Amino acid sequence: MGFVLPKANFKRLAVGLVATTSVLVPISTSASAVGVAAATSSQGVPTVSNVSPSGGSPHGGTLVTISGTNLSGATAVRFGSYPASSFSQVNSNSLNAVSPNILPPDAGTNGETVDITVTTPAGTSQTSSNDQFTFAPACGLIVYTIQSVSPTSGPYSGGTNVTITGCYVGTQLNYSDIYFGNSQARPSPLMIPVTANTLLLSTPPGTGTVPISVHLNGNTTPTNFNFTYTGSAPIVTSVSPNSGSPYGGTSVTITGTGFTGTSAVSFGTHPAESFSVVSDTQISAVSPGIVPPDVGTNGQTVDITVTTVAGTSPISPSDQFSFGSACGFIVYSVQSVSPTSGPSSGGTLVLLSGCDLGMHLSASDLYFGSSQALAPKNPPPTSVNTLAVASPPGTGTVPISIALNGGTPQPTSFNFTYTGSAPTVTSVSPNSGSLKGGNIVAIRGTGFKGTTSVQFGSNQTPFFSVVDDTLLYVIVPPSTEGPIAVTVTNAYGTSSAVNSVSDRYTYLPPGIPAVTSMSPNSGPASGGTVVKITGTDLENTISVQFGASTTPFFYIASPTLLYVFSIPGQSGQTVPVMVNAKNGSSVETAATEFTYK
Repeated sequence: MGFVLPKANFKRLAVGLVATTSVLVPISTSASAVGVAAATSSQGVPTVSNVSPSGGSPHGGTLVTISGTNLSGATAVRFGSYPASSFSQVNSNSLNAVSPNILPPDAGTNGETVDITVTTPAGTSQTSSNDQFTFAPACGLIVYTIQSVSPTSGPYSGGTNVTITGCYVGTQLNYSDIYFGNSQARPSPLMIPVTANTLLLSTPPGTGTVPISVHLNGNTTPTNFNFTYTGSAPIVTSVSPNSGSPYGGTSVTITGTGFTGTSAVSFGTHPAESFSVVSDTQISAVSPGIVPPDVGTNGQTVDITVTTVAGTSPISPSDQFSFGSACGFIVYSVQSVSPTSGPSSGGTLVLLSGCDLGMHLSASDLYFGSSQALAPKNPPPTSVNTLAVASPPGTGTVPISIALNGGTPQPTSFNFTYTGSAPTVTSVSPNSGSLKGGNIVAIRGTGFKGTTSVQFGSNQTPFFSVVDDTLLYVIVPPSTEGPIAVTVTNAYGTSSAVNSVSDRYTYLPPGIPAVTSMSPNSGPASGGTVVKITGTDLENTISVQFGASTTPFFYIASPTLLYVFSIPGQSGQTVPVMVNAKNGSSVETAATEFTYK
């Protein structure tokens, strides 16, 4: 598609075209301009294996990525016999180049295909079908022409990013000038470089195959291109719950496909009270009221349908929803409960639907087994026929019953099943320590809420604190040397003691004490100086000697610190201080000497 300007406009347009192409800023004009090192003598002749894109305007300005080998130190890039407008090194295997202007702005000719070659000190790349670049037919004095549209299909919801290429489409047209069928194109959210000969836009929603046309200055001009919207009518595969009160207010989760762009949700012939599209596969809807509040009638089963621009979902047994019998003058009745299961820790938000539940009942009137229901922390919107409660803690499957005005609970036809499983231990940190225990360890895993005990082998920890369902802290009990399994127990069982480092804690053998410093390292000959000894494995100390004599008192502050009283000695005498344990004694060094004054 093209348009020719009147002769009076030739000069003006030619000037505009020159201006358009002259604003291109060279990336570089030589390899040295971008800091590319000269090719070494060992570098081979360059090769070009791919160019992208493989075509562009004959007036230049197309940014082309050249891939190959031995491209470092490029001194020239040519499009056939034409040098690139500019080029820059990406890495040893890639260059970016801007295509040259191969025609004067007022010439019109058919396009041509050329080979892109790269020259380095090692030589010039051989031509092949992999390096070819096609210049589109020259624009000449045409106002604009559309030569390609890509892609030509996309989803019916719209939002497909489409690139239109041709002569001056980037300077003469805007996205708002392009129509897909009867719908105006939208701006593209993509932030990518475009040229005077490219136009980027986003498709509006639509269906079927529609013509692409240009609406400019009040005129509509068709192009040679169409756009096909892909997609199909939505499908409903399940609804949950599948029943509710005829007075409406039941929150229903609709599952299926093709829900993006939903315009209507219907329960039979009745539109949903409200709905929201969660994702392309899920809708949350509120059932409508189908009878006035003072009428008694039998319930009915209807199909829930979803409508989008692609059509309405076909009916099937999977989309059926049953309205309960109308209440009439019944005080109350429970017709549905959702959900009917939840964790043993309680707190599940449960919605009861039926006749006048919201008018006559509260959470304190509901029982799950022998436990009274709880008021929910964040109750959803309800109606006179719905009641929201929170499940209390429990185990197993229990009946849901109603005890009105403090009376005996009367069972409904619904049960609630408490779900849960034994804990799992995935890590113990730190996973080793002294035989004496006493250090604090973080245990990670699942199912920790409701923990009743934590054991290290057969030894139960004296203390544990549950942070959340995946983390608890314990104090390590004493044990014997070696690795043992750490297990956590809740109401559903005990974690498996798998043979893995993930649930193991290793009790380390006692180390031989080592002294690194003493302070002070001197004192009166009468003794009684409090000496601070720093080192390692000091928690195993059984005695401390000053020379050959043992001090009557020492205090272990930590595995790296103990305090002792010096014993009497001779003035001017220097003696070694030794820390003794069952499995050895500290080594005498200059740091272990004590001098009597």
